[in-house]
Amino acid sequence: PLQISMNWTENTIRNIVTDLADENPLACQALLEIAEIEFTGDVPTMAVTLSERPVLKINLGFCREHLQSEGDVKCVLLHEFLHVMLDHTSEYKESNPLLNIALDAIINAIIWRTKGEEYGQFFMRFYEWDIPTMVLRNQGSDVSKGSTDWTWYDIHERLYRQGCTAADLYEFLNSKKMMFDINALSGITFL
Repeated sequence: PLQISMNWTENTIRNIVTDLADENPLACQALLEIAEIEFTGDVPTMAVTLSERPVLKINLGFCREHLQSEGDVKCVLLHEFLHVMLDHTSEYKESNPLLNIALDAIINAIIWRTKGEEYGQFFMRFYEWDIPTMVLRNQGSDVSKGSTDWTWYDIHERLYRQGCTAADLYEFLNSKKMMFDINALSGITFL
């Protein structure tokens, strides 16, 4: 698909953060818990630090390359704010790729269920429909089940119908890690 590059600036992103906080009570609550917003190349995307007073870190290069609309920016910001609201930033002291997938998938499913395609289209563009990244995006109507293991479809369906917790998904990923190259997970760009 055609990739549209946007010239996002710190000021524009800060204005979108303010707009999102004004229109979304969860975003407003999360923003109150965030110690600061830092624009940095130290993270590949956007991230919140694992701490009681997390720092929201934003890579403008990522924003310019992957976020095609204000809705995309709000989607990724909301994703980070949900890490704060779901207490991931203080509950976990360190992460690993499988835990990252499990926590991100739960958040992406929440965003898809509450905001629909307006925000969810970002995940459809950003993540491949493949094992294990398929849980990070809603499948969309154009994807057939092909030869992928049906248990992956089952867990995906549970995830997007609110029947799966992060702990369930993490356990599933650990039980299935022989099905994919665990070393390849380091090549996945996570939010």
